[in-house]
Amino acid sequence: MLKMSIGLARGQFFAAEIGNNQRMEYLTTGGCLPLAMIAEGKAEPEEISVAPGMEALLGDHFRLHPGPDGHHIVVDDFGESLDDYEMDILSSRRRRDRLLLLENDLTAIIQAIEESLTMVEHLARFFPPHVLNLIVAHQKERQFTGEHRIVSIMFVNLRGFETLLNIAGPDALPVLTRWLNSYFITTQEVIHEAGGSIGHIVSYVKGFNLLCPFGAPLTDEEMPQRAVAAALHLNTHLAQLIQSLEEQLRALPGLPPDLLSQGPPLTQHIGITYGPIYTGSAGWRERREYVTLGDDVNLSARLTSQANSGQILISGEVYDRVYQAFNCKALPPMQFKGKTMAVPVYAVQRRALTNLWLNEAASGPLIGREESLSSLLDAVKTLQEGKGNAVMLSGETGIGKTRLIAEVARHAYRHNIEVLAGRCLAYAQTHPFTPWIEALWNWFQLEKFPDATARRDQIRQMLDARKLQFLAEALVTLLI
Repeated sequence: MLKMSIGLARGQFFAAEIGNNQRMEYLTTGGCLPLAMIAEGKAEPEEISVAPGMEALLGDHFRLHPGPDGHHIVVDDFGESLDDYEMDILSSRRRRDRLLLLENDLTAIIQAIEESLTMVEHLARFFPPHVLNLIVAHQKERQFTGEHRIVSIMFVNLRGFETLLNIAGPDALPVLTRWLNSYFITTQEVIHEAGGSIGHIVSYVKGFNLLCPFGAPLTDEEMPQRAVAAALHLNTHLAQLIQSLEEQLRALPGLPPDLLSQGPPLTQHIGITYGPIYTGSAGWRERREYVTLGDDVNLSARLTSQANSGQILISGEVYDRVYQAFNCKALPPMQFKGKTMAVPVYAVQRRALTNLWLNEAASGPLIGREESLSSLLDAVKTLQEGKGNAVMLSGETGIGKTRLIAEVARHAYRHNIEVLAGRCLAYAQTHPFTPWIEALWNWFQLEKFPDATARRDQIRQMLDARKLQFLAEALVTLLI
């Protein structure tokens, strides 16, 4: 049986339209919104909890009894005396708009059509593209059938914006609003390029959350890899955006001197899961929502709440599908509400820059590729004679290309030939030179060096030892 609890609070909050011509969102955050969420957390199922201070406003209308931490619970002793407050408030206006098209005045008809198109074009930007397509395809029914899908769900939680807004004061509001707009646009671009979308932006107890599904409506086998790759890029972009914001805030007069002593107090927290969800429309006929529901949606949100600043937490199901592509650290299993057993959790550290995938491909026997293998080994022999060459190996998916290349690499290792290996990955298709970056990072062993300066030195030293110092500037630019 479905049950709900409700939390109420009163006060101000921050609201803004953010985005660009491709995608807009109406964001609300801070102020009384987290107080309402905290109040909801104090209520049991089928209860209404009100935040501290609201009892004075409601006491004359409802009977209240004290709840936890200064909250109050509304006593439902109305029986069946409450009326149904659902009202048909839009039907008359809609009938009036349709009647206008029956008029004989051509100018009025054209004006009405233009006004309707302008309104639709503006509203369309507030919907994810796949949701807008569903609405258009089912416009007569005014709803569409729900679907069960296997997807990756990523929650992105940005914290500290409200704190920064309160400390910096109203003079900083334009700067902070522009920065928030840039953050949303950048996040949208990163997620869209990786094959995901921003489904919803919702206020949270700390900051606000972006719900980002990968695989609804379009799906592929690399959804978890796409989501993790996007999360790593989001962390990189946030660091750049924070640096830009700090420069803009320092230019404002009258800023509190200690506000930026440790940088703007903005942090990002990410959780990613993989599993079955339900997507579809829900709601009253005059107000419907595209919902994304499921156990893995809840788990992703809870992983996000446990993530430290800059941390990306993933479930065991995600780890099983990305461990070859990303370095991950196993954390102690975590216990979450609604789970009878502790959940395996991993923290993503970086994209894997080793030949693990190549080594594992060579673990089994090679059968039936004698002719192709002979041709490739001839190319290796030519290389040993001091003559460079290139070979293109192509074939259908699953035919054994990687296994064949792994055998050639193993042969090269035995003859003291350095092997650089890089992959073309679907989730990295919008990032130039990814195969070369992977191969060169592994060759230079840059993952062993903690900072950019040490990595630059490593690149230059290895190139100097091979009399390839003329490549240093270009490779440092590419890799650092």
